[in-house]
Amino acid sequence: MAVQGTLATLRTFYIRERIEESFDHFSHQDGNDTCSSSNISDPLEKEVQSQTSLWIMWIEILSKFPPIFTATFLVACSDSIGRKPILILSGVSHFLASIIFLLVVLFDLPLFVFLLAASVLGLGGDTDSVSMVSSAYIADSTEGKSRTQRMVVQSLMSYSGFGTGQVIAGVILDYSHNFSITFALPTVLAALNLAYTACPGLVLETVPECVDLAPGRIVKDTIHSLTGFYTRIERSKRIKIAILIVILCFHRLVKEAFFDVVVIYGLGEPFCWTPTIVGWYYACICWFPSSGKDVKQGSTLAVAWWLGGHYQSSGHQTSEQFSPIGQLRFQLTKPRMKITLGYLKYT
Repeated sequence: MAVQGTLATLRTFYIRERIEESFDHFSHQDGNDTCSSSNISDPLEKEVQSQTSLWIMWIEILSKFPPIFTATFLVACSDSIGRKPILILSGVSHFLASIIFLLVVLFDLPLFVFLLAASVLGLGGDTDSVSMVSSAYIADSTEGKSRTQRMVVQSLMSYSGFGTGQVIAGVILDYSHNFSITFALPTVLAALNLAYTACPGLVLETVPECVDLAPGRIVKDTIHSLTGFYTRIERSKRIKIAILIVILCFHRLVKEAFFDVVVIYGLGEPFCWTPTIVGWYYACICWFPSSGKDVKQGSTLAVAWWLGGHYQSSGHQTSEQFSPIGQLRFQLTKPRMKITLGYLKYT
């Protein structure tokens, strides 16, 4: 998660700087006094923000959409081939993606090469496969209260790693003003993660060895297991699960987009957020997560106001106006529990 955290911060800054160079436009890097003005309308700044948002959108699509299928398939395969191979595969994808990002910075390669790195992350399951396999690993090796405690620790470490990585990356970039040095950080972290995961004796396998490890048999059993998720329950419950999955997909899209849009907006005039501010902004989001929609959206807006210093209140807006899907999430809590219990009953 620390690798993802550092990359999330750095790629936005780097893309924006490359776009500013192409437009011969600079804001806070050159000490532009428009950063202190609360009323600024620069068409060029809007174009820079628009282009940055477009690149970030494609990176998010290529890294977040494929795991809907790849992570699901890989995690299901882990029941047959073991948890450790999937963890190693995820480590390899993060290491390769980090190297590609670093090469773009070192040799000033075209920005579309970033899309290749995002695709590598997506095909490797991004962080979804790591999170799900780690949960399965804990479930295999623990039971009772010990399992619950380790699940809590896993969640805490995931959020802490993602937030801490962004703070470190932001501080290093702020003081060094060198993208090459800063992008080397996630590469080193990814290499350490891969070495730890692949090293014999450190991460032990929890799935018993299978008698038949033929690739064709594994793929067939995995597909059968996934399709059984729908075929083994009633038709009415299948429809509810499908609707729930679609709603959760849109909810995640809104949540991810909300944070990225705030950062892209904050980088521009008149806010001119520094890398350190962006790092702390993301850290606050990760360190103080909350399942309640009011707390999450309210704290996000409060942090944005506190860090920027220029946030203007727009009347009596509430978090419900920013996240209508967040309201649906609460209404779906009870049906979701019923659907889950129904699935367990029929499987």
